Amino acid sequence: MQLFGYNDAGASLGPVLLFTRATGAITFDPNQVYPNAFYRMNQPFFAQSAFGQTTARVMVSGSTMTTTSINPYGIAQNIAWSGVLDTGQPTFNSIVSNDTITVSQSLPSVTQLAMTHNYNAGATSSRTQAIFLFNKNAASADGKDGSPANLGCFMHYDVGDSTNPLSPLGRASCVNFDGRIGGTGIAAIALLIQENDIRLYAGNTAVSKVNLDLHNAIGDAAHGTVEDVSLAFTASPLIAPGTGGCKTMISIGRSGNIFPFDPLLSGTAVMQAIPSGLGNIPNAFNPAVSYGIDLTGLNFTAYAWRSTGFWVDGTGQIPVMGPGAVTYNTGGLQIDVPNMREVSATVAAGGTGYKINDVITDSIGGLWTVTGISGNAATTVSLLKTGYSGSTPTNPVATSFGGGSGLTLNVTTAATGTLTLNPSGDTIIGKGLAGAVGDTKGHLLIPFVSGTPTGVPANASKGIALRYDTTAHKLWVYDTNGNTWRGVVLT
Repeated sequence: MQLFGYNDAGASLGPVLLFTRATGAITFDPNQVYPNAFYRMNQPFFAQSAFGQTTARVMVSGSTMTTTSINPYGIAQNIAWSGVLDTGQPTFNSIVSNDTITVSQSLPSVTQLAMTHNYNAGATSSRTQAIFLFNKNAASADGKDGSPANLGCFMHYDVGDSTNPLSPLGRASCVNFDGRIGGTGIAAIALLIQENDIRLYAGNTAVSKVNLDLHNAIGDAAHGTVEDVSLAFTASPLIAPGTGGCKTMISIGRSGNIFPFDPLLSGTAVMQAIPSGLGNIPNAFNPAVSYGIDLTGLNFTAYAWRSTGFWVDGTGQIPVMGPGAVTYNTGGLQIDVPNMREVSATVAAGGTGYKINDVITDSIGGLWTVTGISGNAATTVSLLKTGYSGSTPTNPVATSFGGGSGLTLNVTTAATGTLTLNPSGDTIIGKGLAGAVGDTKGHLLIPFVSGTPTGVPANASKGIALRYDTTAHKLWVYDTNGNTWRGVVLT
């Protein structure tokens, strides 16, 4: 039996509905037959009631089931699955997609699920391509740990295109995020590829609270032939110098966000290696690594390492601003003491946006705590950690960190003194430990003497210039300039 259609002029449009008695198939047009996999309708399909796959699984469209809840171009806008899952089934998948491409139908690329949203003229507000929300509203009925996951993304690359390590083929990427700001003249607030928000609300506990875990899973049994890393920062070699790339590889805190550490929690660390096993590991525990931090080959134009009180500059000099500086020059190893240390400061300009107890730093390396404000401008500061300088700084001194900006200080400094071997003993007031007998530069000499020079005590043995007194716990050194013994208290 066939149902024909006609246009307004009375001309036949051909069969639009065909019932095949022998097979029971219903044909909506000459090319597509229901119920095969290629059933389609050429006009928008409106769901006015629930679709019943079975009485146990029901897809419901729209909360009111009226045309107001239905997209005018097709399926209802709000689709929900409800019902009781069939008993005895290990899994229930709402959508399953499988493809089989024959040799004669070879395609350059195949995508299981593709979603494209075009933000065209007339669009307003924000858009989101996909939202995955898992609401756990009840405990597991069986009392077991269900380990729910909001998103699971798996790449099983079990058959490759090459088995030759010298000529590899194929790239297995589990996730590839690619964000861009194209065009020209666009001023955006941020280009953020990924943000992980972690929240452990008050009143709850968790054995582990980890924002990002890079883990080698069971079955990992080989290393990369060229590289084998857990976290890599790279850039395209086609980026021209002075244009793209990044400025900082790892930033602890950034613009618009607070420093992430809890200041009242002990044991915090910027970076920490914890080589501790949990027991019952199948192999012998061995925390052996080749290097701590390997930066060989990099040309540091300012600092190789910098922290409050200690840094290594780009040439390998080690200023120990605690105070002290251990450096090397053509004359040999040199130990110096900076001339000035910070002792106090007054506010030259209060800046804006500061709060009580803000901690700021200055260009000399000192740390200060804001102790007074007027509005949101700092008025007073107190010294938290001293900074050191080779000369008296020029005031005002700029600061950074804290919750505001624009604060400058007038810093008061004091002389650091000389290098002291013992706070209550002798000091080295010259530039070194070498010199000739009779030298008037103030060197403290430690030569080995032969014979019995004038002034040596009678109990000094021949050839002895260094002696330890076990009674007074002093190390005695013979000074050839003053022809006398000088003692250094060791206890």
